[in-house]
Amino acid sequence: MQTTHNVATKVDKSATAKTTILVVDWGNTHAEVVNGPVGKLAAQQFIVHLQQGWRNNGIPAKYTAKILEYKSGGRVALTSEQMMDALFEGAKADPAERAKLEARLRSMGLKVA
Repeated sequence: MQTTHNVATKVDKSATAKTTILVVDWGNTHAEVVNGPVGKLAAQQFIVHLQQGWRNNGIPAKYTAKILEYKSGGRVALTSEQMMDALFEGAKADPAERAKLEARLRSMGLKVA
């Protein structure tokens, strides 16, 4: 089940709010739970959690997230693509990080130029 929310987020108090169309994927959660008070509270807390990450990393126009992949009290999870981008940026900026990445790839049996 999925729900769609229009979320207004400000970078700070004085900024103009930007709207994000948020699609929340609830997996196999029953509609009774999603549309009931527990689901509404979970969605509210989830949105606040996402907004904090957006304030730090940029507010998207559209965002899809799987609510069951997030943990309370945790940080905003990165997608595997975002993690790979961060890994490659670090390897480009620091020769030691590049060497560690190349060694890891070689240990997996991959050829590195």
